[in-house]
Amino acid sequence: MKCDGSDFSAGVHPRYAFALPADKDEYSLQWAVGVKDDAAGMALPGLQPAGFQIKVSEANGNALWDSGIVRSSDLSYKLSAATMGTAFSKLRSGKTYRWDLTWVVESERIDADRTLVQSEEGLVFSPVGSARFHLALAAVDWDGTYWIGSNETNVYKGTFTTPPALSSAMLYICALGFSEAYINDKPLSDPAPALTLTPWSANDFLNSFSTFDVSSLLLPVGNENNITVHLGHGWRSLKKLDPANSVGDYTERVLRLLLRADNGSSSFDLLKSDAASGKWQTTASQVVYDNLYNGATYDSRVELSWQPVKTNIPPLEGPLGEMTPWIGPAVHFNREVTPVSVTEPQKGIFVLDFGVNLAGVVRMNNVSKFAALVPNGQNITLRHGELLQHNDLGSPVQPGMVYTANLRTAMATDTFIFGGSHQHSTWQPKHTYRGFRYLEVSGWSTSPDGIAAGFSVDVSDFTMLHHHTSLKQTMTANFSNAMLNSMQLGAMGSQRSNSQTVQTDCDQRDERLGWLADMGFTSGSMALNYDTHQYFHRLLQNINSNVDPKDGSIPDNTPFVRYGTRPAEPTWSLAFPLLAYETWKTYNDTTVVTTYLDSLVRNQGNVAMQANQSGICNMSSRFADWMPAPTIPGNNFSRLQASGPFVTVISYMLNTYYILEMAKAVGNATVVASMDSQMAMLKHSLQQCFWHNTTNTFDVDVQANYDLAGIIDVMTDGGLPQSEQIKARLTALLELWGGNNYGGIAATRYLFHYLDSVGMASTAQDIMMKDSYPSFGFMATHPLEPLRENMWELMDSYHQGPGMNSRNNLMWTSFSLYLVTKMAGIDWRDRRLHAPSLDLAITRFHGASTVYESHHGNISFAWEYLGGAQRFSLYPTIERDTRLKLFCGSVHLSSEITGKAAMIEKVTKLALLSHGRPVEVLTSELDGVCVGKSACIWDLSTFRDFMVERNVTEVRAEILCSEPLSAALKRRKERGRTMDVRPLAVCLLLAGCRAAFVGMDGVSVTMDQAGGYEVQLDGESWMQSPPGGGSAQLWGAELKQGTWTEVSGSDPTWGGYKGAACSWTAGSASVKTTIMVLSSKPGVVFRQEYLAQATRPGSVVGDMDRVAFGFPQFVVGGAQNATGAKNMLFWGENQLAGSNVSLWSPPFYGGVQGGLCLVFNQTLRATMVGPTRNFITSIHSNLQNGNVFTAGVASSVGVIPQGYIHETLLLAGQGINSTATKWGAALLEKNAKPRTPSDADFVVSHLGYWTDHGAYYYRSHTGFGNPEEALLAVKKSANASGIPLHYFQWDDWWFYQSNGPEGADWGGMLIWQPKPELFPSGMTDWLGSPLSLYVDAYSPQNIYINDSRYKWAIDDTNHSVPVTRAFFDDMFRNGTQIGMKMFEQDFLSYHQSHSHLLINDTTTGDSWLDSMGVAAAAANITLQWCMMYPNHVLKTTEVPSVTNGRASQDGVGAPRRHLVLGYSCMLLHIVGLWCSADNAWSNTTLAPTRDPDPTSDVLIAALVAGPYGVADSYQSFNKSLIMQTTRSDGILLKPDRPVTAMDLGFVLGFSNNTRVPHPYYLWSTHTDVSDARFSYLLAINSESPINIAAADLDDRDPSGTKSYVAYNYFNPTASAVWFGGGAPTSSFTFPAAPAPKNQTVQALGYGYWVTAPVLLNDWVFLGEGKFIAASVNRVVSFAAATDSLEVVVKVARGEVYAFMYILPASLKSQPPSVQSGECASTICASSDECTVTVMIQNGAAACSISEKPLHSF
Repeated sequence: MKCDGSDFSAGVHPRYAFALPADKDEYSLQWAVGVKDDAAGMALPGLQPAGFQIKVSEANGNALWDSGIVRSSDLSYKLSAATMGTAFSKLRSGKTYRWDLTWVVESERIDADRTLVQSEEGLVFSPVGSARFHLALAAVDWDGTYWIGSNETNVYKGTFTTPPALSSAMLYICALGFSEAYINDKPLSDPAPALTLTPWSANDFLNSFSTFDVSSLLLPVGNENNITVHLGHGWRSLKKLDPANSVGDYTERVLRLLLRADNGSSSFDLLKSDAASGKWQTTASQVVYDNLYNGATYDSRVELSWQPVKTNIPPLEGPLGEMTPWIGPAVHFNREVTPVSVTEPQKGIFVLDFGVNLAGVVRMNNVSKFAALVPNGQNITLRHGELLQHNDLGSPVQPGMVYTANLRTAMATDTFIFGGSHQHSTWQPKHTYRGFRYLEVSGWSTSPDGIAAGFSVDVSDFTMLHHHTSLKQTMTANFSNAMLNSMQLGAMGSQRSNSQTVQTDCDQRDERLGWLADMGFTSGSMALNYDTHQYFHRLLQNINSNVDPKDGSIPDNTPFVRYGTRPAEPTWSLAFPLLAYETWKTYNDTTVVTTYLDSLVRNQGNVAMQANQSGICNMSSRFADWMPAPTIPGNNFSRLQASGPFVTVISYMLNTYYILEMAKAVGNATVVASMDSQMAMLKHSLQQCFWHNTTNTFDVDVQANYDLAGIIDVMTDGGLPQSEQIKARLTALLELWGGNNYGGIAATRYLFHYLDSVGMASTAQDIMMKDSYPSFGFMATHPLEPLRENMWELMDSYHQGPGMNSRNNLMWTSFSLYLVTKMAGIDWRDRRLHAPSLDLAITRFHGASTVYESHHGNISFAWEYLGGAQRFSLYPTIERDTRLKLFCGSVHLSSEITGKAAMIEKVTKLALLSHGRPVEVLTSELDGVCVGKSACIWDLSTFRDFMVERNVTEVRAEILCSEPLSAALKRRKERGRTMDVRPLAVCLLLAGCRAAFVGMDGVSVTMDQAGGYEVQLDGESWMQSPPGGGSAQLWGAELKQGTWTEVSGSDPTWGGYKGAACSWTAGSASVKTTIMVLSSKPGVVFRQEYLAQATRPGSVVGDMDRVAFGFPQFVVGGAQNATGAKNMLFWGENQLAGSNVSLWSPPFYGGVQGGLCLVFNQTLRATMVGPTRNFITSIHSNLQNGNVFTAGVASSVGVIPQGYIHETLLLAGQGINSTATKWGAALLEKNAKPRTPSDADFVVSHLGYWTDHGAYYYRSHTGFGNPEEALLAVKKSANASGIPLHYFQWDDWWFYQSNGPEGADWGGMLIWQPKPELFPSGMTDWLGSPLSLYVDAYSPQNIYINDSRYKWAIDDTNHSVPVTRAFFDDMFRNGTQIGMKMFEQDFLSYHQSHSHLLINDTTTGDSWLDSMGVAAAAANITLQWCMMYPNHVLKTTEVPSVTNGRASQDGVGAPRRHLVLGYSCMLLHIVGLWCSADNAWSNTTLAPTRDPDPTSDVLIAALVAGPYGVADSYQSFNKSLIMQTTRSDGILLKPDRPVTAMDLGFVLGFSNNTRVPHPYYLWSTHTDVSDARFSYLLAINSESPINIAAADLDDRDPSGTKSYVAYNYFNPTASAVWFGGGAPTSSFTFPAAPAPKNQTVQALGYGYWVTAPVLLNDWVFLGEGKFIAASVNRVVSFAAATDSLEVVVKVARGEVYAFMYILPASLKSQPPSVQSGECASTICASSDECTVTVMIQNGAAACSISEKPLHSF
């Protein structure tokens, strides 16, 4: 319920009054759709009232007026003298009024079981509610109130006493410049307005005041109150005020204030701004400088010095404009953003990246931290910018530094000066703002280098505070296409950041002006995205105040200060009617028309006068169709721009058209006749001036000519004779220019809608979907400057100079209107009707969902492709004219294949349901309307009465589409997964139905009213919660549930989302749960956020295998019937040794040793579920005896602090490896950790020697006096044998340790120094080789524990860990001095399970591991983590120094320890790590417990691609086996990734609930050389042969079109087989490899095959005879010609490179003939590494040193 679009009692800002002018002739009351049934407590679906009754009363309850029964179905009513009679004259300024609304309904339309308030004469009266409106002060009320102000002081304080019998106190304040105010030190409203209390206006014409109800802020009767007002220069400084004038407005910071009280019978003034009263004092504050563009300086040393205000500013010397109430919403802070990263690009200068480009300021969160570092009188400086410097910006680049050139003269810098007696916990600047993404922080002192000692910055030190005009977001649109989501978020973000009481062009540079064209062309999209009702009124008021009373002209920007001209050119003044038109159409608000029509007509007359003066064919234009994209980026002379006169005439016509339509709406026949006449004249002039009959072209024959002329043609119903020529020529020009949009902001505003209107929706959407230059998608996906809730000013911003190049500009955001209405599906043909036509044009993506909160109620719409048909979900109340367009498939996609559109074959269902129960089936209802058509319109309102009678809450329809299978397959390929062609389903939800939130790629979540939720894939149930969402307990105490409410927005980590949230309480604890269905990823985030600290009761015993509070919760094994049986891949236990495949059925594997799982069905549709933060204390657990899976914080945690977040990500995909990789990539992206390149870690990339558990020299030096002698012998022997060992690993045996359980020597490190009896040479570089060093645990008795430099965590189980960086800095310094390259932290699982260190609080584990990582980075070493649980693996995404991890048990005992590697390496790989399978022996004659055949050990070490450590005795090396893993120089030959279990194995082993899934140990990895893939396949203990197809090898080729040659690694010549696309067979048979029987050691049965790609012209290069035949460290490129094959490889000095190949003529042999060749050792003799070209030609191979550029085949 609103009055003139405002709700005085809106809950958002309860003390801020949307006050209305007191001198209006009428006020419009409006209300939303929906009748509340008090008996049922729910909306009556589809109910339309027979009439209504309105009562108006005074605030004290005294009745003022009663409308009686008004027989009308309208949703608005005007209060005026005509409707209220004499009561209207009783409405007084400064008063608040209440209005009550009752709907009157015919009683026979109500079900018998419904009881309403009362019945009388066949009518039912249903009270709707009440609302208030406030009439602000009239101009006369300001008499005796003066302007006070000064150019020297900036804070004012007035005092007054609280009177008795006070019923209300209203404050009216106009504080020019920027301002904020407090009463008794409390802000006027909560939240307080940001930036200013008073909007920007041209103060010569208009001075707007704000209204606040401050009654609750006053002290008790008789007490003295104070009101304090802080003033800044603000926008006033843009106007050059002249202090030299004796008369004129020359004081920038001024205020005018009146505080009026009411005692119920009369009103009186408590305080006025009047220097003579003696009630006012003033002082200069700590804000010693403030400027809109440059920033603010705060000097904490300044002490306030209050002095009486001495002088009023005389009326003629103060602002001259009229005093009017501010009718628009205020600016508020509405969002806090934490930085995503901090860097230090230069010493002492820190750069914070907030991840989004928004308008606002930055808050310093910890002033005391910096105060301790920066001396008194010195400062911290905060400089802001939109970009980081990069090479494309064309100026000298300082890497990592903020780019500020495009700010022009704006400094955008805030300064805080330390000192004085003021104590600050936080600080944020006043009286300034800017748009920015990056913050540059520097602090200075008197030290020689100018940097404060210890000065550092982290992400917790600063927070971005985003503010903008408080516009309610009304549109939430989510697309299955991430680029479209980014574009929509960019449009909305730019509109939001540029709404700062006026709509500015940009938010960062020295401009930020109210340019009319920018706000005009974007007004349609903005009115859809936000509730702009009152805001547009305010913009119109500003423009109207600038209308020249003499000639009707307005300036190009308002308020008018500079740059623009008067009169505005017609393309800019078009904003005046556009804003009025969009307000009328969106809100059915004719008052906007009646208020401004005279001014609109006068301004349009000024345009006509310009035409008469210059001649209509020669109308001037400085801007024309502003800023089309150059065809050559950076070349402004290559713009395809329509002529200025042409664009100006089009704008003149549009101006006339909009006024004509509005005049029709209010019945102003005079204006209608005038505009009709002018439109006819303008059509004729357009032909005469710009149509060339000889060439049949318009103007200069560019795209903009035709879409602008075209929109005129459409608006005037074919009013131009060239309709067909316009369409044809625009089509030709778009084709000529590659389908790109080269129009400016005027042409772009109308382009998409014109194309759609003339049947070219596919072309419009092709343009919208482009991601190449020039396009909005290009902005969204640009690698250096992707959109982050912002829009570029220029299409080629990255190639343009800084002069006019904002990265958050408003002007292009008009595209959002078409994107939402036609591509998401909500399209109002007439937005005055609250029931829309839901219509989709041709689509280029897989789904979208929208929620629109209109002023008459909410409407939601969702759709997605399902193999040629679409699924729609619609959630409106069924009202008059509600229509839904149903259609089959994408016409464009179908026509590409069949030349015709898919048709509706059959209406298979039309059912009406009431709360899930069918009440009627009407299958034939739509047959005649829909069958045989590609689309049909379903008028839902025809069912309205019937549905009311039957209490229908849901309507479902299914239609079967005839789309050809080829089109479905085409989309299946695009989706990357199998999709069935399924019927289209429509769910129409009215009340009591499940809420649905639709995300990407078939992912959605539905919720019922009880709080139960269900994850769906492709519309079918996948996982469901228990009823009501499951158990709601915190440490066993019942949680009180709040109300689930729908939420949507953009998350800093996950981007756009929609879903639901609910708060839970137990005692003082409060937890908020949120379900976020993501729009940019096919997933759902389940978040627990602790709003208040939660403490485990002392009576509750903590359990590290149970959750404190479980959310989400899913029934294990649920939804079997809907989506078939499910299996589960889970990871768990120490060294991930428990990882396996099982049924998705009770009991679920969880607890502290678990952590995440991947659930899949037989088609490998899959979801992966796991935590995304706070990994150390995050667990998955069982509830209800294992029947329920849940996630949360381990209940062993004693205190969960306020602000703590537990988060679970469920991500969907197709295929096991693909889904897992996408899940891991999301985590890596979240934490900004790149994958570790194979050559980035010395230990990972080089051959080494290991002494860990299972190695020959682990705790042994047999044959030598000590280990030092033994290792020197190993090095000598390896050198003599030509085995290139590059480093040595020392395990736990060399340093001092305390005793562990049962006397074991691993109780923890005591001293990290060698024992003299082991290393007589001590901690020195006696070995002369790089090292990998180690610690397992840290004894609480270690010698470092009492060192004051270090901080330790010690628990009650005699365990400890260091929790600050200093210890690791010193440890790593000692290690690197003797050559340490990698540090191994072992026993992570031991710390987790056997101590209370990591699992009893939320910080210790992170402090330990993070400080280790930071110190490692500083020491330039890498980390290996060992004995990990899954949560430790996930933690590595937050520790960039961790490059590899152990993936199996120690290298001792049975070879079966390796069977887990296919699963464990998959987990490590998805988070960017390399795998370690521990040490490997090359000769097992001295190791009776190991496999008698060491080949499998060494082969697996090569395939897992992590460190390979030789572990043999110095006399036992098997050189030939060792060298199968490496080049001759010791650089390991690696695949591109670690080996992982193949998807095929999961299909073969899948269980349909009849047995336990059979684990197929079928693993693969690969090397990609350009587009050619070599695959390495290992089968272990396989009992039967396996057929492997080409499609199983490369997910980039799901159809298996490529062909390969497969060969048994151990017998390539006899085994080679050609298969795949074009080959005789599509697959090859991998022979069985059963486990050996009757052996003392359980050896592995295994087979190892390699597949090599068939290149162009049937050449096949098989690679070399090493385990990795074509490693990235070996093969560089191929070039295959008809008669030759050129292969470029890298070889080491003196290395013999032997290789195999197949000639084209031999490929079809059975088997293909394998040839061999060799590059001699002399080929690379003068360099450590050579690039060698192998040329195979005429049946022979030759090698030569190559200096040529590298080729691709």
